[in-house]
Amino acid sequence: MLKLIGDYMCNEIIKRENKNSNQNKNWSVKEDMILLNNYKQLGYNKVANLVNRSPSSCRNRLYRLRKNNKTIKSKYQMFNKKWTTSEDNFLKANYPDKGAEWCSKHLNRSPSSCISRAGKLKIKRSYRWSKDEDDIIKKYYPLYGINKVSKLLNRNKETCFQRAHVLGVKYINTSKWSESELNFLKKYYPEKGGKYVAEKLNRSYVACHSKAAVLKLKTIPKWSENDKKFLKKYYPKYGATWCAEKLNKTPRKCITYASKHKIRYINKALWTEEEIAILKKYYPIIGKFVSEIIKTKNEKACSQKATRLKITYTKDDSSAVEKIKSYLNSQKIVYRQEVGLEGCVDKNPLLFDFAIYEDNNLKKLIGIIEYDGSQHFLPTTLYSDKKINAKEVLERTQRHDQIKNKYCQKNKIPMLRIKYCQNNIEKLVAEFLKHREKYIEWYNQEYSFEKYYSEIEDEELKKYFIHFSKYKNKGTKNINPNFCISKWSQEDDLFLEKYYPDNGSAWVSKRLHKTQKACISHANKLGIVRSNHWKREEDAFVLKYYLSKGPLWISKKLKRTKNSIEHRAHRLGAEKRIKYWTKEEDQILLSNWNIKSEKELSEIIGRTKMSIGNRKKILRKYRTKEQVVELN
Repeated sequence: MLKLIGDYMCNEIIKRENKNSNQNKNWSVKEDMILLNNYKQLGYNKVANLVNRSPSSCRNRLYRLRKNNKTIKSKYQMFNKKWTTSEDNFLKANYPDKGAEWCSKHLNRSPSSCISRAGKLKIKRSYRWSKDEDDIIKKYYPLYGINKVSKLLNRNKETCFQRAHVLGVKYINTSKWSESELNFLKKYYPEKGGKYVAEKLNRSYVACHSKAAVLKLKTIPKWSENDKKFLKKYYPKYGATWCAEKLNKTPRKCITYASKHKIRYINKALWTEEEIAILKKYYPIIGKFVSEIIKTKNEKACSQKATRLKITYTKDDSSAVEKIKSYLNSQKIVYRQEVGLEGCVDKNPLLFDFAIYEDNNLKKLIGIIEYDGSQHFLPTTLYSDKKINAKEVLERTQRHDQIKNKYCQKNKIPMLRIKYCQNNIEKLVAEFLKHREKYIEWYNQEYSFEKYYSEIEDEELKKYFIHFSKYKNKGTKNINPNFCISKWSQEDDLFLEKYYPDNGSAWVSKRLHKTQKACISHANKLGIVRSNHWKREEDAFVLKYYLSKGPLWISKKLKRTKNSIEHRAHRLGAEKRIKYWTKEEDQILLSNWNIKSEKELSEIIGRTKMSIGNRKKILRKYRTKEQVVELN
């Protein structure tokens, strides 16, 4: 108990000390200004919290300030301004009719002060209605209701409603449609439209249009005789979109009118037998890019026709691999995908597509199946993830194939190679599983070695691959053919040693048609270092133009970053750049406001685009009206 009492007493003493922390402290000028500026609005209690003092001390301080200091007394009297005789006369003349809000605006006082002063002077608000006000209620209340009338008369909604009730004026609810109006709408809306009906019924166009939508009424498009003749002549040849552009109508309207009058579009985009044969032949290999061979069709038309004919595109060889999987699963054969074997290595271990094993024995390898896509035979970047030269890709894939072939021949592992143009995949796999011994010497029974590794014989497909390898790449947009990963020649190395230290990677990469990353990595291998040392000429240039032009302008001239120039100027002891806008800069900005862009202004003034944009906003807000008019 004694411990609890002791703790309680200590807490009470600490609280009292915290409360009385500012008790013996003198009032500062800031505290006096806070007290004077916020006393009337917030009161003693809230001001005491702001100043960390008690309300009684705030009250006493205010009394002393009013009594002693004349300057502060004048500021305090701003809150308690005395009413003059002219203000009282103005209030007597206008308060009964126009109210406290109107008087407060003209007297620069609050509405509450006007009401309290009117109460002291015994001025009452006259709620009498004039003839003009009654006429406004009779005219506008039946049509527009209380909201419109209260705004016109500057009176409360309740008083307007009571006055209308006394006058016997009722609000006519125009939102309800009568039977005669509905019949008129049904009769004239389809032919003459919503504007005509809105004018006749004294309703808005939106109301008529929405009511017609509820009744499921549709407008019949107006077609002149010339429009009809034009549509009959050109619709069968060119279709709805072309006719709609010429007639300034929507394609949907043209289609509906043509269907009513039995005008049919003769589709010239019908597929011929030759085009379908080309699609069946090349779509599984190329996909939607068959449009480059069939020049009369676009990519979308080719893909849509292929889906109707149920032709699948072997993208990433996925459909062929799935066929092999499904057959092996149906025969209940044990296999694994993308298997690496010991000793089959180039720089990294090479993976086989399918490795087949004995039943319940994954250590015994029976055979291997490889599916070779078009990238094994022609130079293309279709299947590469990086921006690599197409010829290098082909050489690399063929080298990997030869390593795999030699490995299987040495270890006497039967291997089946399936070419992309072979469609009978299931038969080939079945024959391979039956006669595995034949596939130790050679890997495809239908083709000889020379025919299998020969280039694609089809000229159209060959043209496509050569064209596609320049511009397209899997997973990326159009490739710039100038940039590719190629070997560095001696000339490139000499060029890099000469120009990299002074000009940097960005400048060198454009001249050598390589990426910046490649230039930096190759420079590091050769031990070439970027020379960041500042020359005397550069230091003199910085000291001369830093104050006048700024770091951004200097960075463009010296081909260095803005931050590096600021650091160098600080080390050289240059004077700090004045960041405040001068009158001259403002005049330049005002004179060239609508003539020049922010880029050009940043170069002229020597400031960033962001700072110029912010300065424009400030000038629009805080400048005089004449200058703003000149700007706009």
